[in-house]
Amino acid sequence: RMKIVHDDITLEDNYIWGAVCNSTSIGGMIRLDKELVDFNDGLFEVMLIKSPKTLLDLTKIVVSINTQVYDPEVIHFFQADELFIYPETEIPWTLDGEYAPGSKEIHIKNYHNAIQILI
Repeated sequence: RMKIVHDDITLEDNYIWGAVCNSTSIGGMIRLDKELVDFNDGLFEVMLIKSPKTLLDLTKIVVSINTQVYDPEVIHFFQADELFIYPETEIPWTLDGEYAPGSKEIHIKNYHNAIQILI
């Protein structure tokens, strides 16, 4: 169970999986529509998959991921530049594939154009 706050919106539910990214591929397994992802807009793409309560919910999750049409009954998909995540229990997570310990509060912020790369 988690509470996620972004842009004055609060989501609270049981989630089995979640990702905050700026990519068209999540873990090499889930593809996002290239039209939804702008690498330079200062926004993260956020996907939260609710814990299925029925076999129909599980089917909706699979169909939503495969069609890239996210059913809000089972998947929250949105963009945000900042998130506050409050898990009910401290659960470990990964940061770019690397282990991160659990915490009662996780703050993720996109610092748009924070560095300049010269080529």
